[in-house]
Amino acid sequence: MDPRAFTRGNDRELGVPMRKVVKYAIFAGVVGGAVVVVKSMTGGDEHSEGMAKKAATTAAGAAAVGGVCGFVLDRRARRKVKGRTKRAAVAAAAPTIQKVTKKARKAAAKASKEAARKAGRRAAKAAAKARPQVEHAAAVARERAIHLAEAARPHMQHTADAARERAMRAVEVAQARRAS
Repeated sequence: MDPRAFTRGNDRELGVPMRKVVKYAIFAGVVGGAVVVVKSMTGGDEHSEGMAKKAATTAAGAAAVGGVCGFVLDRRARRKVKGRTKRAAVAAAAPTIQKVTKKARKAAAKASKEAARKAGRRAAKAAAKARPQVEHAAAVARERAIHLAEAARPHMQHTADAARERAMRAVEVAQARRAS
């Protein structure tokens, strides 16, 4: 065992695993044995053989309980140190992360502006390139519409004449009913 095991200091500095377990086990064992010895001396009768055995078993039991308490407290202390270490690392890294994110935001903004500018140029080129085809398609559509309108004119004229004749008949029938 390391001779520095029972000195004050950080567990990680000393490199002593389960330091509190050993301390609490020894302390509880000594206190438990001392209590039994003191009780038996003040009690009067039992001084010799029974007292030694009773003191040893009580000390062993107290040492076991002290070891368990030390183990729990040691784990708890290590967990606290681990949490503090994580928080310290995050706090130390926060300014760096902030700088990096600020640079990344600026770079993203610059890249998006450049991409928008390039997209605008490409759209203008595409529109200029497509303009003759669009104008030709519009001219062809206009010519076809005129041709279809001329082709539909006789049919529309016939429909209008038929509707006029039916309306005239309906007027004549209405006037005849009114007169009668």
